Amino acid sequence: SIISGTGVNGKEIIVDPWGTATRAQAAQIITKYLEFTEKDMPAVTGLTINGNPIESYTIVYNGQKSAANKLQKYIKNATGITLDVTTDSQEPEGPEILVGKTNREDMGVVRADRDGGGIESFELSVQGDNLLIAAISERSDHDGVLFGVYAFAEEILEIEFYSDDVTVYNTVRN
Repeated sequence: SIISGTGVNGKEIIVDPWGTATRAQAAQIITKYLEFTEKDMPAVTGLTINGNPIESYTIVYNGQKSAANKLQKYIKNATGITLDVTTDSQEPEGPEILVGKTNREDMGVVRADRDGGGIESFELSVQGDNLLIAAISERSDHDGVLFGVYAFAEEILEIEFYSDDVTVYNTVRN
């Protein structure tokens, strides 16, 4: 058995170190046994981009709606803040998180370095008050952008991805 018992007051699950489960399998088992409520979700506080509080940002996309919605979900689950998501047809009204190729590049607001990297290559950069998450390869905007969203979630929001079904929002912050 992978799960060998519970700790004090049933708040801990002890994973048998001699079990043969992978880290992702163990995470799936643990999440099935734990019940999280919204108050239990971690709170990343004071998150800023170039000095601007995260709540002042709007997520803007053109063809990357799925990636923009994932980013919105990750930010909400990590911070408790729900950012607006809109297409680039709206005029800029403050700092933006630009997901994929948008008309903001044509407007000269940001510039993505599309040097023809691999299909999973991405750029994650702060330009002025905006955060750009862009694919480097023109061949596959989708893959690079999605990997950029995951990198932001992992590096900035400290989210861990184990499988499509298992995402861990850390509660311990330094």
